[in-house]
Amino acid sequence: LIVTWTNHEIPSTFGAKSLRAFADVVAEPLVVGSEIPPPLAASETEWLDPFTGYPDAPGQSPSQIDYYKNEDGVVFPSYDHDAVVRDPKLKLDVMRDLARAGAVIIDDVPENEVDSSTLHAFVDDVLGGMQKDPCRDERNWKIVKKADASSISYDPEKRLNNHTDQSVPPWGGTPALVLIMHYQKGSGCNTLVDGFKVAEDIRATDPEAFEMLTAYGSNQTRDFVSSRKDTTQALNASLCVHKREPIIQLDDAGNIVRIQYNEVFRTPLELPFDVFPKWYAAYTKWVRMLHDTKYEVEVDMQAGKMLIFHNWRTLHGRAGGKASKDRTLIGGTVTREAFFSRATELLEETAGYDMRVTGTKVK
Repeated sequence: LIVTWTNHEIPSTFGAKSLRAFADVVAEPLVVGSEIPPPLAASETEWLDPFTGYPDAPGQSPSQIDYYKNEDGVVFPSYDHDAVVRDPKLKLDVMRDLARAGAVIIDDVPENEVDSSTLHAFVDDVLGGMQKDPCRDERNWKIVKKADASSISYDPEKRLNNHTDQSVPPWGGTPALVLIMHYQKGSGCNTLVDGFKVAEDIRATDPEAFEMLTAYGSNQTRDFVSSRKDTTQALNASLCVHKREPIIQLDDAGNIVRIQYNEVFRTPLELPFDVFPKWYAAYTKWVRMLHDTKYEVEVDMQAGKMLIFHNWRTLHGRAGGKASKDRTLIGGTVTREAFFSRATELLEETAGYDMRVTGTKVK
């Protein structure tokens, strides 16, 4: 369909696929009972629905999730760096696997100990670009071991407990959907936990605890400067972010949308006096399960590898005392907006889907 305008010289063009996709929602059949060809299959795009940003965006349904526990044996999807960069379909596979499996490993990353350009090029091309931190010039963070570090993040001899990152939200947006870390030098051992699986097991075995963790907020405050005082990077601005969301966040149907937990930033709680004992009992159960070997997976990492994970679902940490002295880690976050935008671009490029349709109620 081509529409010409009396007050504008450039016509508007609507492709047949787009028109067919919108027809069931916005159009009226001209001939009742006529044979109407089916619209585009929705199965290839439904995995993106939880990340549209719409107010009624659903959580991921259990059918879209491969839950994992350490006791079951876990092998995360892995991809060759150069193969992904060359192939748009593999880029989409990385994104789909990230949503379904909770984490993805990228192998054979080209050696680069000089700067973060290799990391940025991959994230820009595959995941939609890295979020800019307002407290420093670089988009990425850098973690190098520091003697007598005041922040546990910079002391790999100690264990770092599992948590989600309290990243900087874009104004009006949602904190980072994806976190990526690149071992630039040395080696170490990261820990991952499927927060969705832990939450579902609590729902099944202790409904009251699940209710506490979904109904009441957990007060957290992060000072982005003081929490990074051991960094080698220059900080040029201050930022303090305050949160009071429940640890387990649900959609209207009861599906889990997001896990938000970081013990380091917990502050005094605004809970009713009679609620606190029940909430804290649920909180204690949650924390113990996160660090139970039944759930916690250890992932050995070394130079030449990237670890990408779903920050709304997968909690991450570090096994203490398993890092080399030269361990240098760089990484950053990808917003929901960037991830969703890049996925729709790749769907249009590889399968002809209309970016304007993806994520809407139009299928």
